[in-house]
Amino acid sequence: MAIRFRSIRPPTSWREALLVGAVASAVYPLVAIGFALAVGQDLRFSGGFLTGYPTTVGFTLGTVGMPVVLWLRFGYRGPIALMGLVLVFLTFVAPLVAPGRGDAPAFALAIYWAPFYLVLYGISASIEFCYRRWRTDPAD
Repeated sequence: MAIRFRSIRPPTSWREALLVGAVASAVYPLVAIGFALAVGQDLRFSGGFLTGYPTTVGFTLGTVGMPVVLWLRFGYRGPIALMGLVLVFLTFVAPLVAPGRGDAPAFALAIYWAPFYLVLYGISASIEFCYRRWRTDPAD
């Protein structure tokens, strides 16, 4: 008996996928900051939290929002798995390995490298698209 992997839900509309991606992008910085405060890191916000938060959410749209949209809209699991690895490592593992260095090493890499992650998500989604097409090609 072969096990078939199916998406958890059928593809959603663009509106719903973009809304969920935007909410995830707005919540992630708050979770990361809360975790950093819980482990006792020294957080410093240049210009204040309210001025830096919108910029952070903008970058988080690329880091968190895009894989969520690709997963909900097209069912691509590769980008969401890659995002999970990046965020777990940079947000939760790196601060525990190198404590006392503030939020810059982990949180900044998770957020401000968004263009790099977008390229990786695109490559991952392309590989998954080609694999799905190859697996369902009736000519084979």
